[in-house]
Amino acid sequence: MSVPDVYSDPFQYFKKIFEATEESWSKAMEKYVGTEAYAAQMGSYLDSYLFFNQLVQGNLTKYWESLKLPTQNDVTRVAKQIIAVESKMDDLAQKVDQILDSQNQTREELGLQEKVACLEELVAELRDKKKSTRKAGAKETEEAE
Repeated sequence: MSVPDVYSDPFQYFKKIFEATEESWSKAMEKYVGTEAYAAQMGSYLDSYLFFNQLVQGNLTKYWESLKLPTQNDVTRVAKQIIAVESKMDDLAQKVDQILDSQNQTREELGLQEKVACLEELVAELRDKKKSTRKAGAKETEEAE
């Protein structure tokens, strides 16, 4: 006695049922969704949902306030303030960086000026030594004569 194919793989059985009924159900649902009755029913459902949602939100807000806990509005307000403070901190950090960069450039310029001044002093000292060496050499030549 062999087992029919339908019972050997139950998923194939359900797939055949689905394929047989899917098109007819799709057509029926398209007809129903396109009617005024469906639109009125969905509008009524949405109105009821919004009313219930507002009622729950109001009660939750009162409940959180009675427990001295922050509400969603409180958390949102604080988050906006934190974002504003972070933005101001970023702006200040950028300005400080600009000031430091300009000071570093000024320091670099001052450093170069100091180096140039040191070099000028060294050149002056070398000139003085050269003059003194020439004078000493001239004196030695005069004495030797």
